[in-house]
Amino acid sequence: MSKRRRTKRLAARKELINAQKNSFFKKYLSVISISIGSAIGLILWLLIFRCKDVHCVNSFFPIPHMGFAGFNAWVIANYFFRE
Repeated sequence: MSKRRRTKRLAARKELINAQKNSFFKKYLSVISISIGSAIGLILWLLIFRCKDVHCVNSFFPIPHMGFAGFNAWVIANYFFRE
């Protein structure tokens, strides 16, 4: 096999692999961004917003913080990564 033909085949293979990775990322962009945002919201709730008192209303309820952070992460990801 000639060197020129081999380099063309390798270049085509690299483009195919990059296209597959890119399409996988775009296909699951919403799921990935909401999951990461929810994890960030949970961490923020644990470190900053959680009330240490047992009788406090916010002591065992991180859902609003997780939802807010997940929604914001989804909006930001769609703004930057969608075409």
